[in-house]
Amino acid sequence: MRTSLLLLSLAAFATTAAAQACIDSTLIDPTAACPMIWDPVCGCNGVTYGNACEAEVFGGVTSFTPGECSGSSVDCIDLSGIDFGDCELAMGVGIVDGNCTGLSGCGWVVNGVDYSLYSFESTADCIAACGGGTCQDLGGVDFGVCDMVMGVALVNGSCAGLSGCGWVVNGVDYSVYSFETLEDCEADCGSGNCIDPSLADPLVDCNPFDAEPVCGCDSLTHVNPCTATNLDWVSDFTPGPCAGDCYDEARVMPEMACDDAEESVCGCDGVTYTNPCQAWYYGGLATWSAGPCATNVGEASGQMTWRVQRLDGGQIQLLGWNTDATWRAFNPAGQLIATGRNHRIDAAGWHGLIVIAGPTGSQRVLLP
Repeated sequence: MRTSLLLLSLAAFATTAAAQACIDSTLIDPTAACPMIWDPVCGCNGVTYGNACEAEVFGGVTSFTPGECSGSSVDCIDLSGIDFGDCELAMGVGIVDGNCTGLSGCGWVVNGVDYSLYSFESTADCIAACGGGTCQDLGGVDFGVCDMVMGVALVNGSCAGLSGCGWVVNGVDYSVYSFETLEDCEADCGSGNCIDPSLADPLVDCNPFDAEPVCGCDSLTHVNPCTATNLDWVSDFTPGPCAGDCYDEARVMPEMACDDAEESVCGCDGVTYTNPCQAWYYGGLATWSAGPCATNVGEASGQMTWRVQRLDGGQIQLLGWNTDATWRAFNPAGQLIATGRNHRIDAAGWHGLIVIAGPTGSQRVLLP
């Protein structure tokens, strides 16, 4: 009985190894001598091996669970290494990288192996059988463009409110990964205790106009230490903006009534701002240096008659540009990377948010 199972395992390996990341061919050694004991394990490829030694040296299996493969979903086999194809057929729920996840592809059968044996009808059934809890990151799930408020979940490593058309996407109910409140999510899924809801203090009145950026342990730049701690609940931060953070459209809030106190700063976009508050809320910047820019394009007079257009082939076109004037290009870190007068710019090798500053202002262009 054991010998026949071993032969079946080797045959299955021969047909499926090419498509399965759970198989490492360098582990296979047909000449190896494994102990003649029946201590079955179920390989990540869904094949039963006589013991752990046979799984490794005869099957090249990189992971397995104790016991025979029962041919049912209770085996909780991780399917992360299986290529189900590029089709968009919603297949069901399975274990992927240790989490219960909705799967799509061209079908459950891959190279003659039927992986539907390791699928579940619902996310809740998968969690009940295989565990995994509720802290699954939903950053890659498209819940649609509706504005319905759905709840709170882990998104790209942080707890955040979600909106969309509903929790069910391609037949998978993601509501099992949701929380009623941000505090509940942070309590269960907070990464490294960086976000601590207990820091919230309604008695502290932070000054939002005091722009003194700090880089939080959440890798985000916050307007000042008070806001980072008491409003954003960041438990740790360092002075100054996060590395490479120059411009963020989300910071642009013209309705914020910054005063006109003269404390000139030169923004990372090459524009002079009257003070840090205006650089943060009017320019959307997090990085600047004390004093005006060498060429103060922010205070230049005249109507801006030119605009930026991104072209294919790594080119930027300056429409309506006066070639008697000089433009300057800044990278996302605020570093000057090029100057010129021509109306077309070779932007090959440039990536991210590029600022083009001219004599009557500056414009931004996002390059892939």
